[in-house]
Amino acid sequence: MKEKIAKWLRLEELAENLIGYAEARIELTKVRMQEQACKLVANFAVTLIIALAFTFFAGLASFTTGLFLGQLLDNTALGFFILSVISALIVAVLYYYRKSLIQSTMDKVFEVMNEKEEDQNDNKDKTAE
Repeated sequence: MKEKIAKWLRLEELAENLIGYAEARIELTKVRMQEQACKLVANFAVTLIIALAFTFFAGLASFTTGLFLGQLLDNTALGFFILSVISALIVAVLYYYRKSLIQSTMDKVFEVMNEKEEDQNDNKDKTAE
């Protein structure tokens, strides 16, 4: 009797379908995680390249500004000293506000990540319909 009910309800097929569905979802999750990891690495690499380019530019701009101030004041050392004091003040201000800068950056990153996740969920809903 149980065998007839099982055959009628196709429990074996249902179980196989459920296992197949679970395996497919696991694979999909793996692919999505790999995609996110690739995006993260790519974003990090691009950000690093931009940061290095900016650092190179800032170094050259500082050197040029130091020489310019030194020429205006007829004392190259004084020009570089003034530039060093200005740089030290900027660093001190950034250090003083570091906690709020870190928190605001984290908030923005979290907000962007949530927006991307919501966009992906909206796209899934549209394709499911």
